Amino acid sequence: MQFDGPSALLSANADGAPFGALTSVSIDEDGYITALFDNGIQRKVFKLPIASFANPDGLLARPGNGDQAPRRELLETVLFESGRPLIMSPPVAPSRIGSNIVIAWNGSTETARAISFAMPLLKAADRVLVVTVEGGMVEGPSGAELRSALLLAGITAESRHAEAGNQPTGKVILDLCQREGADLLIKGAYTNSRLRQLIFGGATDHILVSATLPVFFAH
Repeated sequence: MQFDGPSALLSANADGAPFGALTSVSIDEDGYITALFDNGIQRKVFKLPIASFANPDGLLARPGNGDQAPRRELLETVLFESGRPLIMSPPVAPSRIGSNIVIAWNGSTETARAISFAMPLLKAADRVLVVTVEGGMVEGPSGAELRSALLLAGITAESRHAEAGNQPTGKVILDLCQREGADLLIKGAYTNSRLRQLIFGGATDHILVSATLPVFFAH
């Protein structure tokens, strides 16, 4: 057993190894998230669904783009039917992932679930930024309240509110990620229904089509 914070136990070791603090996490090609502790122990703590595509760009294709459309459908199927999160890869593989994380917070249960799934990544990140966007919130905790909750979990985070102006919420989020040098975006997928987003557009829809960084989604 490993602990990511101080333990009240008096024993000096567990399973034959000293207690250790979480120092980093990694994701392998099979979707396993492996935690590395400062006592040298490595443990697989989570497995993400991984999908392979003959044309990886299909993940980012707009709905209805001929033979690219089924890729979008498969991604949505994983989100809605697997009960698990997924990481959507950008067209160009990043040099790093998870050191500078942006949370696109809108107060929703979907985003709260995504954050819960992503806790091992958040605890190992060098920087975490909670972003809320004007007009993009539903009824729920504020960005400042989420920041406080993360602090109680041992995660130091910043919080920022972005003005949207006439820009779509999804574009505001992605532009901010680019300015901040983020290497992972965490977002709840489809707070609004898929049909509503198909007709009127939405943040999830924009990010699915336009993201140039890895996105950790959960519904």
